[in-house]
Amino acid sequence: MHEFMRIDGGAPFFPHNCRACTSAKDLIDTFAEDQVGRVYLCRMCITRGARVFGLVKGNRHAELERADELLTTSTKENERQKEQIERMTAELSARAQRISQLEALAEGMREKDKQRQYMAGQVIEHAKELALTLE
Repeated sequence: MHEFMRIDGGAPFFPHNCRACTSAKDLIDTFAEDQVGRVYLCRMCITRGARVFGLVKGNRHAELERADELLTTSTKENERQKEQIERMTAELSARAQRISQLEALAEGMREKDKQRQYMAGQVIEHAKELALTLE
């Protein structure tokens, strides 16, 4: 006999839903089969059965259900935020790299500008010397 297993996503075998209420979400695969097909039970039907046997208390179980839903929601939100942080970090890194490239380009242009200013100064000095010799 197999242990029950939670089904994430759709149930793979016919009838693809809970045998007790026909819900198709939060299913447990019992691995049992009959003339109709595979026997699946949903979370709510299992909970109702557990209450009948006194295995869970209604209010406490409802609290735990809400806590589980909150945890699931929080986990999904954390994953979404983690992915967003990773994307933003990668984008920031790319921008920082681009800034470094632009700074290097600007530094090269400043160096060329200094060389041109020096050459312009040399041309002016030679022009002055030439003007003096022509007088």
